[in-house]
Amino acid sequence: MKLQLLGKYDVYDPNTSSSDNISTNYVFGANYNFNNWSRLQAFYTIRQEEGTAIKNNYFSIQYQVGF
Repeated sequence: MKLQLLGKYDVYDPNTSSSDNISTNYVFGANYNFNNWSRLQAFYTIRQEEGTAIKNNYFSIQYQVGF
């Protein structure tokens, strides 16, 4: 399969005894396999934090080569 669509949801709570410190990530992306040994990955992450929120969504792209 050349094209794979991906989604991920994760939650991080660094201190469960404290409130307003949970961060949530929603990740959407795709892998494109050129052949058996190379792949291009692209992802967009939407970050949501409780408390003081900062706009820090990000896009990442990666090229993998195996040998």
